[in-house]
Amino acid sequence: MTKTLITAAATVLMLACGGMPDDAGAVDGAIIGQAAPASGSAAASDASSGEELKSKKSDSTRDTTQTQLKVKKKPVAGQGGTGSSGPDPGTATTYATRTTDVVEPGIAPTWKTSFAIAETWSVEIATDVPASSAGHHVLDVYVYSPSGATYEAFTVRFAAGAPAGADEIEAEDLGTGYRVWVSLPVIGTFIDSYHLAGGWKADSWIDGAGPRSSAEFQLQ
Repeated sequence: MTKTLITAAATVLMLACGGMPDDAGAVDGAIIGQAAPASGSAAASDASSGEELKSKKSDSTRDTTQTQLKVKKKPVAGQGGTGSSGPDPGTATTYATRTTDVVEPGIAPTWKTSFAIAETWSVEIATDVPASSAGHHVLDVYVYSPSGATYEAFTVRFAAGAPAGADEIEAEDLGTGYRVWVSLPVIGTFIDSYHLAGGWKADSWIDGAGPRSSAEFQLQ
């Protein structure tokens, strides 16, 4: 009886301290894994939680084509987000990864590094490449949760300064460089459901080499 009470108390204490499973990431809807647990018992717990989360993932997974074309839901009124990762260079002269929450055609983005989970439909991640990268390439963007686990990975085939092929998108022409977007959904996902607040990171790889550039941002 005493052992049962101690076990129940320990479980309540873990939940009160925010012991919530990290969200699993996906490449085109496939689970790609979480951070390795610290112990055998933690591994079993994480594996069980991962399977439960995996079964719920389908309702929050975006169509890959929609993500590649930078289509996003209209932000809600008063959409949160503060901070800046630096001025918009206008044209890319080197590799760079930046974040915002609103993308409007023909309007320079307002870069942000902090976002309110309850008010952010998605974090828009931009990867800039130099003009010397003209041609056909593959962009991989890996997004890491506060625990360091790979939350999600995006793969985008793009054409820079060249006609896009059937399986490619055309990179945005900045004048002396190019920009490609991917979109990380927030509202209505595990980030929202489990309030996965903290420091996040996005790494951008080009043609399997990298990371060429990275961006850090906060979800609150």
